[in-house]
Amino acid sequence: MRICKNLINSIDRTTWNTRISQAFKAKDVYFNIAAGNDKLWRMLCKAIGLEKSIDDPKFATNAKRVENREEIVKIISDIIITKNGEEWLKILTDAGVPCGPIYTIDKVFTDPQVLHRQMLKKLDHPKLGKVKVLGIPIKLSDTPGEVETAPPILGQHTQEILTELGFSDQDIKKFRQEKVI
Repeated sequence: MRICKNLINSIDRTTWNTRISQAFKAKDVYFNIAAGNDKLWRMLCKAIGLEKSIDDPKFATNAKRVENREEIVKIISDIIITKNGEEWLKILTDAGVPCGPIYTIDKVFTDPQVLHRQMLKKLDHPKLGKVKVLGIPIKLSDTPGEVETAPPILGQHTQEILTELGFSDQDIKKFRQEKVI
């Protein structure tokens, strides 16, 4: 409810829940860090060499980090800018801190995790040959789902759909003659 209220009233979204759940700029790229609770905060501080801030009264709780957002974000930003994104992602991932790259579109579909999860599928298209399409993003064990066909060309299923809707071949022929379809 609070999120909806804030959206309707144009309230800054960065105040919704936590302060350390956002994009940070490394030397070369931006990436996300999501340290939204006290345990993750401690893990983040240890990973980036900010141990002194773990028990700092201004940052010791999530509520205090929210209250002192600008200060803590500046401190973290000043540290993050000192290394490349790839270095930070390894450090943070190894430390168990949720984080991830922010990709440009040309890099999205070369990410090893995207490839492993089959988020990009190559399928045969009737006019274009092999085309790349998005796979199903959510993988469920009992109902995994899979994209099996490329997008249809315009009108490819018209006959089939109209027949299923109860139109006769005669009706469909008339629709074609009258340029309804």
